[in-house]
Amino acid sequence: MKKVDYSVRDMLSVSGQNLFDDVAYQRVLGASTHIRLISEMILDLCTESESQKKSPQEFIKDVNQLSNFFKNTRGEASQAISNAINLMTSGIDKMENHESRLIINQIKKNIEEFHQTNAKNLDHINCYAIELLSGMDTILLFDYSSTVGRMVESSITNTRVLIPESRVLNGGKPYIEKCLKGNHKIHYIPDAAIYYYLRDCDAVFIGSETLYPDGRVFNTVGSDLVASLCKITGVPFYVLTTLLKIDMRPLRGYQKPPVLIDLKEKYTEIMEKNFTNVIDFSCPELVEIPAENITALITEEGIIPPSAIFQLGTEYINKIRGK
Repeated sequence: MKKVDYSVRDMLSVSGQNLFDDVAYQRVLGASTHIRLISEMILDLCTESESQKKSPQEFIKDVNQLSNFFKNTRGEASQAISNAINLMTSGIDKMENHESRLIINQIKKNIEEFHQTNAKNLDHINCYAIELLSGMDTILLFDYSSTVGRMVESSITNTRVLIPESRVLNGGKPYIEKCLKGNHKIHYIPDAAIYYYLRDCDAVFIGSETLYPDGRVFNTVGSDLVASLCKITGVPFYVLTTLLKIDMRPLRGYQKPPVLIDLKEKYTEIMEKNFTNVIDFSCPELVEIPAENITALITEEGIIPPSAIFQLGTEYINKIRGK
């Protein structure tokens, strides 16, 4: 596990530092939520730059430092975060000779346009997912995704929802409030009981941190296990994801390095302290889910088989690059 330099936090205001901690320490979950908070931090830098009368070069350097921090940390887990940051800061590196006010206006425009487009895309995904959910009696949700949470919160179908508690990030608990708002019947289970209950399910729904052009996705550890069990039992396995999460680098030979987390603090509550210094608590945060284990991806373009992602991903990347 690489050592992380958190000194970039000091550039932010007190409220900005609270947002930083929410994302950096994952006090809140979900890539969409993290992107929103990062955009607020970038705007916080704009305010701080104006109050401190920083030069355009200093301001651009600060924005790039903050951007690179989150691209190198949370972006390693979720390509959507890196893609979103690139869109929100697009063009500023060529503005060093402009007034800071103009750079700030460009960033604000980028952020507003990004959120408007992203909101429309999430609306489309939610409509497709709710329509699919309407014919189901029992579903299973694994690990928190704000996109999946929105689906169950806004669905008018009274559904039995199985929520296994993912012990890595406590990713099941946040679904409870969403399901209660949707008037669903909740059955909360330990993740070890997934196989036992899975055969009662009409489908499994998860979110995605990163999407590859061959239809593979990466998500919290345990998602691969659920997908494999769905393959064995014949239960449909759906992934809700915007195309913003596409990572085209595998076309150049890139392979995602293991993203590990240290669960020492999590398990010290149930273990004698004199044991903790001699035990390895490292664990993958993200795992790959093969395309063949995915029934379909629910995107802003519709409910898509993994085999169709290459073309959609290529068209999407070319569009945001202005080609």
